[in-house]
Amino acid sequence: MLKSDNVSCITACPVNVFRWFDTPGNPVSEKKADPFNEQACIFCMACVNVCPVAAIDVKPP
Repeated sequence: MLKSDNVSCITACPVNVFRWFDTPGNPVSEKKADPFNEQACIFCMACVNVCPVAAIDVKPP
């Protein structure tokens, strides 16, 4: 399970790229962070730095 139910990247992002995504029945987590607003990303890397499982890969344009 991801640290604090993925709250790390959601709160770290200054431009609200992430939101909660329900994954009922998932053996790891019932909720995950969904990068629904990727176009708003400012490539600050805050989400990458706090992700406890290194699941976020940000590639600047």
